[in-house]
Amino acid sequence: MSADGNASALLLTRSELHTAWDGDVEGVVDAVEDGFRAYSAGEVILPEKASQVFDQSTQNRINCMPATVKPLGLAGVKWVSVFPDNPSRRGLRNVGGVMVLSRMEDGGTVAVMDASMLTSIRTAAVDALAARYLARKEVRSVALVGTGEQAAYHARLLAPTGSGISVRVSGRTAAHADSLAEKLRAEGLDAKSYGSDMSQAVSGADIIVTATSGQVPALKADWVAGGALYCHVGGREDEYAVSKKADMIVCDNWHALKHRGSPTIAHMYDEGLLGDEDIYADLGEIVMGDKPGRTSDDQFIYFNAIGLSFVDVSVATWLMRRARARGLGSLFDFGR
Repeated sequence: MSADGNASALLLTRSELHTAWDGDVEGVVDAVEDGFRAYSAGEVILPEKASQVFDQSTQNRINCMPATVKPLGLAGVKWVSVFPDNPSRRGLRNVGGVMVLSRMEDGGTVAVMDASMLTSIRTAAVDALAARYLARKEVRSVALVGTGEQAAYHARLLAPTGSGISVRVSGRTAAHADSLAEKLRAEGLDAKSYGSDMSQAVSGADIIVTATSGQVPALKADWVAGGALYCHVGGREDEYAVSKKADMIVCDNWHALKHRGSPTIAHMYDEGLLGDEDIYADLGEIVMGDKPGRTSDDQFIYFNAIGLSFVDVSVATWLMRRARARGLGSLFDFGR
């Protein structure tokens, strides 16, 4: 019997996870912040991520990401595939896989859930947490470079309905930008398509998000002005001059990021163009108050999250508990 009073595991689909979230931005961001606080307090077990890269050019891979968050009493592992060329070549999602949660007290399985939706929500929630500390006090616009599910969730968490924050949508394909903007408007967000004119979408935006599936730099340094917060989501999404222009570079975990290789600043580290001394802080240091976040509205801040499995456990637990409370999902028992 789990601490939640349930002996059976809960199976949650993509749509059930979205329903469990139900647009609660503050709730999911608080869950992420609690995870970072637990990690900073030494209450997280975080083994190394195991990544099997099948194609270096596309970064097609499957990652195995385990973690334990002791205050939650739960351990978890995310078995997640990332195939950036899936949408264009196969008509499949970029991200797939499963997340499993288990009890620390007896090892029993608590939940199994879709990893793609979990990843979309938690990735956007980490950037939303970063925005709490690193964005301007008055955010009026969010620019998206990218038109997939990850871009959509960034819009929902960074510029939710009723926030007064506008969303500027752009991508490599104008039709895809038009489609995402229309979808977001239908949900009540203030969204406008800039088609494939990424520079116009980014110009003057308070928060910039690149969420692309390619390995070709999309964001140019000339487009970025002081005062912006840039959230780098994918692989090699920006030219090297972008980070060189930053007043501070913040990561979720620089040690993990620089060794995983795919983000732009990891490439720069490998090439000797950026060193440990160029990283201002990890996000946990700022959350815990060890270092200040933004100190001026004129600063250009570069934030890059590589993705940490204790955040997956934190968000998966939050979603599972909301799902149980709403009667969502299907119960099953591996022992039968």
